[in-house]
Amino acid sequence: MPPESKIRLEPAQGSDLDALLRLHADAFSESVELYGSGPPGYEDPEYQEQLLAEYDYYKILAGDELVGGIIVQVSGEGEYFLDTIFVGSEHQNLGFGRTAMRLMEDLYPDANRWMLYTPYRDYRNHHFYESQGYQKVAELLLPDAGTDPDFTLFKYEKRMTE
Repeated sequence: MPPESKIRLEPAQGSDLDALLRLHADAFSESVELYGSGPPGYEDPEYQEQLLAEYDYYKILAGDELVGGIIVQVSGEGEYFLDTIFVGSEHQNLGFGRTAMRLMEDLYPDANRWMLYTPYRDYRNHHFYESQGYQKVAELLLPDAGTDPDFTLFKYEKRMTE
């Protein structure tokens, strides 16, 4: 069965946070190796509870199995910010993330623009986002982030309407 027919998004609940935290940590283990840390709050239960309360937090399900999550900030006026998408390592490179991104975009038909940030040496992420129609539009140097004095975030955008 192709991933597209098995994948769905559902709003995350507080009872999902422990499992989502484990998947989040697993998905960003490569970032920890590259930069000395993962995204802010990715392993912090209290921070994740705050995200659940303040943003649109979805769990990615393959059948009945929890495989990842997506956190969306609604900026208003048709602008949305993809705070995070993560898929556990055993489900990466199988089409689950691509399908989840499409489903996420379908949930917000009023979107004019999607935005996100990703670290500069996460080449797989760059390729993934670009394959989904996102374009790099800016770079933000953050020398005090992690252990990498050259740490830079790339800002990506996807315009939904022209």
